[in-house]
Amino acid sequence: SENVAVNFPIVFSSEENPSLFAITSLGNQNLAMNSEGKWLSSYVPAVYRKYPFAYASIKENLEQKAVVIDIEAQNLSETEGEALFDEQSNQTELLKDTIQFLTSYEQEAMKTKSLAKIVLDSGILEDRELSIGEGETKQVLVKGFKVVSVEKLNALDDATLASWVRNGVISFINIHLKSLNNLQNLMNLLHQRNN
Repeated sequence: SENVAVNFPIVFSSEENPSLFAITSLGNQNLAMNSEGKWLSSYVPAVYRKYPFAYASIKENLEQKAVVIDIEAQNLSETEGEALFDEQSNQTELLKDTIQFLTSYEQEAMKTKSLAKIVLDSGILEDRELSIGEGETKQVLVKGFKVVSVEKLNALDDATLASWVRNGVISFINIHLKSLNNLQNLMNLLHQRNN
């Protein structure tokens, strides 16, 4: 999420087991892509880079993962491109690299979720929405997300803060807080696109 945080605000979802997500849309406009669906920033998030591949848990054994492919994907072909298996039905380097990428992605996602849960359980998150205008002209652009309250963070006891420095929670929070500066960038992009 550090690379994404350079361009977009990274916030916590409002669910019981929160995850992090990048705000890339305001209202109904996705400001991260152009009209042809091309990603505009220099960093393309892993969730898009792994497509059309994904991991899925196997029903009989949730610990076991299977690689699934969106067979409707436009960048998938049965006749041209790089093969996933060789003539002996062994995995090619492309498929091995894809599996390695999916594994890393899964591990990072689990790590992020566990850090987000620590932050949620500490009680330092607060609900936030992004809107323009006041009163009857108020238009909510994004809602249903949470951010860290710096005031509540600073009020935590020393033992908690010390352990958070050691286990990476503070670094995680700092990336999130720094990324919130990008909210203004998004507002500027929205203004440019609509004028």
